[in-house]
Amino acid sequence: MNISKPLCVPMLLAGLLFPAQSRADLGGNPASIAADGHALNATLRSQPSTLYKVSILQLPSGTVVKEFSDNATGTVFGIAWQGPFMPDLKQLLGSHYNAYVGAMHAKMGPGSVDTPGLVVRSDGHMRAFSGQGYLPNLLPSGVAPSEIQ
Repeated sequence: MNISKPLCVPMLLAGLLFPAQSRADLGGNPASIAADGHALNATLRSQPSTLYKVSILQLPSGTVVKEFSDNATGTVFGIAWQGPFMPDLKQLLGSHYNAYVGAMHAKMGPGSVDTPGLVVRSDGHMRAFSGQGYLPNLLPSGVAPSEIQ
């Protein structure tokens, strides 16, 4: 694909000036949930509760992804998934993906990542995957990590 020079500069500037709108992120704002839904080609519905809202994304693969956002701030503090295929963790973890990959490489094996800034647990086998990820410092007061499922 050949993009002319007059188009390159505006596209580059848009990517630099509006990165939050072009990439969803664990720790992101409510718009990041809609961006995840669009990027993953998912249908989206929500389920409110007292302290947080759960946005449920049904992926075409059959996998269900839940994104948990703080009612007070709108910040996405946790994700959970379950289904026949792993979701795109790079999309869901966003800027935290490199920390996740680095921690997994340091472990040299499957399992969980448990750092002060990021917790990710993933389990499963062919056609049956589940997991959760959250940012401990963004958990709303009164919300236990076990609620992210």
